[in-house]
Amino acid sequence: MKKTGIGIMCLAALLLAGCGATLPNMTDEETDIIGEYAAITLLKYDVNSRSRLVDLSQMEELEESGAPSVVEPEPLPEKPSEETPDIPDTPVIDISASGLETVGSLESFLELPEGLSLANTGYELCQSYQGAAGSYFALEASEGKELLVLQFTLQNQSGASQEINLLDRQDNYRVTVNGSYNKTALTTMLTDDLSTYKGTLAAGSTEKVVLVFEVDPVQTGSVDSITLSLKNDLKTYTIQVL
Repeated sequence: MKKTGIGIMCLAALLLAGCGATLPNMTDEETDIIGEYAAITLLKYDVNSRSRLVDLSQMEELEESGAPSVVEPEPLPEKPSEETPDIPDTPVIDISASGLETVGSLESFLELPEGLSLANTGYELCQSYQGAAGSYFALEASEGKELLVLQFTLQNQSGASQEINLLDRQDNYRVTVNGSYNKTALTTMLTDDLSTYKGTLAAGSTEKVVLVFEVDPVQTGSVDSITLSLKNDLKTYTIQVL
């Protein structure tokens, strides 16, 4: 304290001297040191200047050493991070088939006229399918693929001819082989393609129709099961082929 008082008094005498007083000659470095020291000392004893940004203990060390130094301010307290609150996991619900009616037959799903029946009669694996007798089109498998042809019999058991139009429907036919391999039916120009069938079936007559899928031979090398699933915007139906 004694050194501090003497320092302040000397500094005050220098700063408050009259206009005619002569200041001792000092170098620029000495002038800077005295000015910085005076600013820090006056700040320390000015109660209105106390702040959490100024470390007074460092000023004491500065004063004892007699060497001016820049006082590093204390860091401001960290603002708590605004973390996004934990949101409970929302269960994922598969709505792909929600609200759809599950029907009990192919006839009901396809809305065939009264007296018409449709039954699966088997399947075959081949490289090409020639279609019904008199058909103008044949279907060839792509390179490295083969065709899975599901076979059906469409029969008119009513006493009158029946008009059938499956071409305008928006049905999806999907086959599952061995419980995990899935493929969607090809859309073809075959006259006996069930998915695009349109024609008149005479009373008491029978017609062969098919659904054709292009598959990987490695997946169908050993066929243990085949399931056909039919679906549209309103309903769904599943049939076990094998």
